[in-house]
Amino acid sequence: NEITYGAEVMTRDIRGRVLALRHLGRPLRDGLALPAEDFYPEADAYLENYAGLRAIAFADAGFVARYVAPEHRSRMIGRSIADVRPTPRAALEQARDNRITSVSAPIELVDGSGRGFLVFVPLFHADEFQGLIVVVFNADVWLSQLFFRETPVEFMPHHAVQVRMQGQVLFQSSDFDSVGGAAYR
Repeated sequence: NEITYGAEVMTRDIRGRVLALRHLGRPLRDGLALPAEDFYPEADAYLENYAGLRAIAFADAGFVARYVAPEHRSRMIGRSIADVRPTPRAALEQARDNRITSVSAPIELVDGSGRGFLVFVPLFHADEFQGLIVVVFNADVWLSQLFFRETPVEFMPHHAVQVRMQGQVLFQSSDFDSVGGAAYR
């Protein structure tokens, strides 16, 4: 059905993006340093080519942001991402402690651009935690591109949509309550 299909499309898209973004951390997984001159061009290319990405950061093993793209967000460099709100600390620690990519619950993006979520990609060399790639998604832009191929969400008059992550509303079309549309969970 359409709901199952929509959830599968979102899951596949996030997985594909995470696989691509893991490449940013390859030097650390190989026991090498992660130079800024390698991080920024690749991160900028991902931001340009993957709709819905707002920012990509590298945080070291102490959760301190070392690189943040786009560079105009550099005010985060040197700050602990665990202390910045709204950082879902549980998802951050889950990525580190369980050695798995984790996704936060929906958050209001600090730049005021809407709702979104964070993806934490842990990086290990042998058994030693090296840090995280942190990816900030803007849900409206991401879902518009994913489902509507750059057509505004409100353009689909016969479909009212709500997307929920971890029990919280990530996105909802303006007519969802009045039409009683379908929810992707």
